[in-house]
Amino acid sequence: MSMVELYLCTFCHLQLTFKIRVQDVIILLFLHKNGNIRFNRLTLLQWIIFFGGKGFFLFYRLVVPLLIGISLLQVLSLLLFCEVITSYYVAIIFQVSHVNDNVKWPLPDKDGLVHVDWWEMQAQTTQDYSTNSWFTTFITGALNHQTAHHLFPGIAQCYYPIVTPIVKQTCEEFGIEYHNCGSFWNAIKSHFLHLKRLGQMDADATKEQ
Repeated sequence: MSMVELYLCTFCHLQLTFKIRVQDVIILLFLHKNGNIRFNRLTLLQWIIFFGGKGFFLFYRLVVPLLIGISLLQVLSLLLFCEVITSYYVAIIFQVSHVNDNVKWPLPDKDGLVHVDWWEMQAQTTQDYSTNSWFTTFITGALNHQTAHHLFPGIAQCYYPIVTPIVKQTCEEFGIEYHNCGSFWNAIKSHFLHLKRLGQMDADATKEQ
């Protein structure tokens, strides 16, 4: 991976929270669906909570600092700094579990169907890391237990450390590959090595043309 490609990947990671804050508004007001998942009509209370949350964010991140005498330039600079740090933090936590050389990428057939059981696909397309570390579990919101997160999205994340050994044992019993790369640093390494491999594939394809 060239330095330009590395910087480009980093730049894309840094935009995540900006994208999320705008994307949910676009989805609710205009698209009314997320991908192929249609959204039900929101109740009045849900609309109030949604826009109330947006308004509170802008109030305490922009209005309050201005009211206590911080300059607009400082406020915007600090807001940008916080958003960049948060974006990279969130992006890394999610991307290392999905974008790496260890997970499978099942493809649909000519009819658009993927012939893999839903439960099996969740195990194939996710990667866990540092599942025995309470600290990593804490700072990632238990998303280091990504397989359990996909299989059981309806349970509280505090139970993921209990569920993960059961998921691993069940995968072994039924011959389903379970992905756990060990440490958080191994997960980060596998993510960037995967990006490097994809960049080299694009470069090789360009040379062949």
